[in-house]
Amino acid sequence: MRLLTRLSVSHALPVLLVAGAMALLLGALVKMSLVLTTLKDVEFGTLRDEGALHRAMWGVDMTMRRSYDPCARGGVDGMVRARLETRMGELEQAMVAAAPGNRMMTLAQSYLALGRDVTGGPTCERLLDRAYRVRRETLDEKVTNLWVERLQVLHEAASAKEEEVRKVGVSAAWGGLTLTLASLLVAWRVARRMARSLDRPLVALSESARRVGGGDLATPIAVDGPVEIRELADELERMRHSSPSSTP
Repeated sequence: MRLLTRLSVSHALPVLLVAGAMALLLGALVKMSLVLTTLKDVEFGTLRDEGALHRAMWGVDMTMRRSYDPCARGGVDGMVRARLETRMGELEQAMVAAAPGNRMMTLAQSYLALGRDVTGGPTCERLLDRAYRVRRETLDEKVTNLWVERLQVLHEAASAKEEEVRKVGVSAAWGGLTLTLASLLVAWRVARRMARSLDRPLVALSESARRVGGGDLATPIAVDGPVEIRELADELERMRHSSPSSTP
């Protein structure tokens, strides 16, 4: 086997091990990216839709709160009603745009029903009525509790994804380190074996050349090893045979 072929074959395994380590790390990066993408698209996407409804409901709630003082001072129903209807229109648009299964939808419908009840008659009178105020405060409490709950769920989901990414990273790091160390060990053993397989033939060839140079043309030259070294030995053997001193 020629020296180039030996070197190629002997170094193929370490290269494959290193390539395996790189493939393992690349696969881990892809998996971590998919995990984070899932968190972004699913959890944060859901929270974004719920946040839009939450802002719209909060707009209706704040409009009612800010209308208490003007109504108490004898404010004009038309102005208060117009502001509240504007906020209700924004809430309706948010409800239409919300994804199916939005957990805020039921509360949004309750806020819209409250707004319609308030604007369906003497607006200021109904806003100042204790029954309507209790309804608003109850909805406000429910929305706040649900929003806190959703943030907690998001935090737990993010923590779970973070742990999953950590495990993937640790597994990939250990796997890559193991394969890298294995490739180094294999490379060292291959290099050592290759050095031995070349050292002995080269030493034998050197000794034969030294004998020929010293005038010893009677000892045959026989060297094992790669094709290139054997070809040099054969050439030296031909030179020994062709030397006039070697002729009987």
